[in-house]
Amino acid sequence: DNGTIRLIVLSDQPYGIMKDTECSYHAQFFVNGSEVLPNSVTPLILATDPVNPNYHDNVVLWQYGTLCRRRVRLIEGRYRERWLIDNNPNGRVEIRHNKTGALRVNLGSAYDVNGNPLQVTVIGDSEIIEASEFNRPDIVFPVDIRLSLTVYPDAHIETSTVDGGTGGGDVEDTWANIRVAVGSFSRDDNDFDSPVTLNCGFVADTWKNNRRLLLLLDTSPLTSAAVLLATTLSTFGRVKLDAGTPITPNVNVYSSNPDTNIAIIDSDHDDMGTTPYADTPITFAGYNLGTPGSANDMAFNSAGLGAISLTDITKLSLRNANYDVGVSTPTWTSVTQHYISTWCAEKGAGYKPKLVVTYVLSGGASQSASQSALISEIIS
Repeated sequence: DNGTIRLIVLSDQPYGIMKDTECSYHAQFFVNGSEVLPNSVTPLILATDPVNPNYHDNVVLWQYGTLCRRRVRLIEGRYRERWLIDNNPNGRVEIRHNKTGALRVNLGSAYDVNGNPLQVTVIGDSEIIEASEFNRPDIVFPVDIRLSLTVYPDAHIETSTVDGGTGGGDVEDTWANIRVAVGSFSRDDNDFDSPVTLNCGFVADTWKNNRRLLLLLDTSPLTSAAVLLATTLSTFGRVKLDAGTPITPNVNVYSSNPDTNIAIIDSDHDDMGTTPYADTPITFAGYNLGTPGSANDMAFNSAGLGAISLTDITKLSLRNANYDVGVSTPTWTSVTQHYISTWCAEKGAGYKPKLVVTYVLSGGASQSASQSALISEIIS
């Protein structure tokens, strides 16, 4: 009936959901106990996806006056729902999902535009945010009520995770030697660091200072029952330079294995993997600077999904792909610098590296993150 979303699984899924499994949602939005109705029970179908302009006619939108938008995205068989609170509702907000059927969701995630979390109370299939949460001085609208797990590294002084940089090759040498040089630099208390630094030496065809970046994130809330569907790592660029003859260094995400989870030492420079966790590196030209709104997103491939710890710390690194991991030798220009610098957790809200994980729980348990099925039918 009006405004109901119906999800139907078209084929057996590896996490235990079987073909023809279905559920439906008929969501209601309340402020201080009074229902707020959408402008129309028939949603708008957006010509272009506001998150990814490469998708078209895959987003439906219900508008609730100037207060709220309910946005549903259908992406290659995945169903992603978000409620965007555009202004302070000046009251207690409740979203009743009114779900029926076998596909379940684990609710209770809300963030403002800078990534600050809001406390969400879940009762049954309803999500409740008290007025005091919206009135917090650190909250910047819109507030995004979503189904996802988002994690960040700890800022200094760390308690469970860390981010920061390492370096090797302080003495001018050939690139072949610099890229395998042992670590001689590390720090974990700065608000920025470099996943890519390649500096030319004075002597022809010599180099120095190869930098890398470590990112550790606590993904243990997933639990061992989680089956991962998608993961995206987002970083925020600070500055970049490709001086002299351009070498266009790029960046990709890989594994790391530091000595501890809460500090970075020189020898950690030598403990980073070479298997890319994203299929396509971010190019030098494509690496965005500034924040918010200009994240550098890396969607994980199957190797990356396999690297996410379900019960502990996920350990990642950012490295140059075409020269540091690759076998190419960059073009030398006397005493020039080539680097990409990114913000770290110490910079604060809106600048922190973040990992967003979409998953379901096996065995018919509740889903967390995006609700997922292989095709959905919208009934209006």
